[in-house]
Amino acid sequence: MALHLCHLVPRDIYILVAFAFLFASCILQLIVVMSRVSGRDVGIIQPQHPGTSGYNAVHVSASFVLYLEGGKKICEMNDDGDKIFVGCARFVSSFHMVGWILLYSVVTSYLSFFFGMFCVVPFSKTTMTVFALEMSLFWVPLLLHSAAVGVFWGRLLPSAEKTVQLNLGQNTDLMFVQSYISILMSVSQGLLTLSFFLVVFRFFVALCRRKAVKQRAVARGDIDRLMRCHLVNDDWERQKEVLEDYAERLMFEIDIREECKQKSAETPSTSNDPTDRPTEEAHLNLIEENVSCEPVEC
Repeated sequence: MALHLCHLVPRDIYILVAFAFLFASCILQLIVVMSRVSGRDVGIIQPQHPGTSGYNAVHVSASFVLYLEGGKKICEMNDDGDKIFVGCARFVSSFHMVGWILLYSVVTSYLSFFFGMFCVVPFSKTTMTVFALEMSLFWVPLLLHSAAVGVFWGRLLPSAEKTVQLNLGQNTDLMFVQSYISILMSVSQGLLTLSFFLVVFRFFVALCRRKAVKQRAVARGDIDRLMRCHLVNDDWERQKEVLEDYAERLMFEIDIREECKQKSAETPSTSNDPTDRPTEEAHLNLIEENVSCEPVEC
């Protein structure tokens, strides 16, 4: 099993480290996506100077809700609401977008890990093909995860801050305090970025050294060709010739013995004296005498 995996898994240390970072990112992304089910907070929006405002903190829930510490909801998308602020609608739609993009990112990350770890090497003929395919596989989850992080920080949080200011009537400067969910998302982004740059670095190093590797391969091939041309009579060739010669002589001797046995069976001796029976050497001499090298007249 281990020997079979050696022919499936890439045997480059940089690629293996990149896959380790990718797998760690997959686990963190799965934790972030599952926080939607538990409804945990992704962070807290609070004033930069808490003493100047009438509230302390607004929690940003992973279930697309903004609520105060007492449990009062100030932004929730439901069908029973009479009215909804534009900022709240943007906040909820942005949260939906982040959730779906993260889900796609998790799926593509696991698929990239599986295909890149076990399927690229058997279907690649050259090292450059392996590195190019690995780079393309790492690029897809990085793009999706970067899009999710960009929407989260560039659209979701500004919409949430505007909603907080409109609902509570406060014009103070706000700040976002991250929870462990948003921290895990940032760490996952860093791991994906680091793994992608490791693969890109290995690809360009192999690309720059491609000419030198080809020259060494050509020189090694020339050496092997010269050795095959000049070392024809090496030990193995001599041993093979000796074995073939011995096999031919052995087959010839077996044929002669068979003919002698047939002739002795056809001409049995009438004498009771065992010395009068033709010996095997006599038969051999008889066969040799019967073989004539003189030309036959037609």
